[in-house]
Amino acid sequence: MTQRPQLRLDRLRFVLFIIALLFMPRLAGAEASAPDIGVPPSHLVEPEPEVIGEPRTKRIYVGVYLRDISDFDLNKGSFHADLDLWLKWLGPEEVPELELVNAEISKREEISRENDGNWRSVRWHIQGKFRDQFPLHDFPFDQQRLSLRFSHPKGGAELKADLAGSGVNAAFSATGWVFEPAFQIEKAFVTHHSDFGAIKTEGKPLHIQELSFVLRLKRPFASYLVKFVIPLAIIFLMACLVFWIPPGALEVRSSMGVTAVLSCIAFHFTQADSLPDV
Repeated sequence: MTQRPQLRLDRLRFVLFIIALLFMPRLAGAEASAPDIGVPPSHLVEPEPEVIGEPRTKRIYVGVYLRDISDFDLNKGSFHADLDLWLKWLGPEEVPELELVNAEISKREEISRENDGNWRSVRWHIQGKFRDQFPLHDFPFDQQRLSLRFSHPKGGAELKADLAGSGVNAAFSATGWVFEPAFQIEKAFVTHHSDFGAIKTEGKPLHIQELSFVLRLKRPFASYLVKFVIPLAIIFLMACLVFWIPPGALEVRSSMGVTAVLSCIAFHFTQADSLPDV
């Protein structure tokens, strides 16, 4: 009687052994293929190192305070600006790359540099010559824009305008122009189809992001009316008096006509420097 239970136990062990042999290859195959489908077994996963230190710079805040503008020349397409420029960013102490696209800098002096935790800021006093396009198709009803353009490589940190601190000096004035003392912000992405001699990005175009602080100017029509239209209207009316002079007074009529023409020519020479080349 004692041999029969022992026999049953041996048969059960044999069946379990056969089942283990059948399912073992499948389990081994699933374990081997796990890394190929992107979900490795838990014992093969290496824990990611904990990042300790300064965070990566994601945004660069650019601020501008315009002190003065001089030598505004429509014909040459340039103006001189005196301004304060500052950057704020969250990240390492290294100052982010920033380029003044349309400027020829004559003076760049660092005024201050501050740190508050991982927040950084730096401020410069800048003087230089800036270039822009000033279309005159709508003269004398044209509106011009003075832009300060900054660029940063695309794919790096995002350029943002620090509007809370940016502004224009209250004593600032542009002779012969009317303007609102506030900047308008424009942002654009520009592609240059050149690698500019770079090795890492050889053969690839350069993508940059631009941030512009724009000050819009409007030409006052009243001054144009007083300086140009009214004087010409007076000369024209004097020339029209010829039609009320008797035909027999030929010398008087001819002299008034010639005088009106000479007055127009002289007026043109006196105002030539004030008129743009339209």
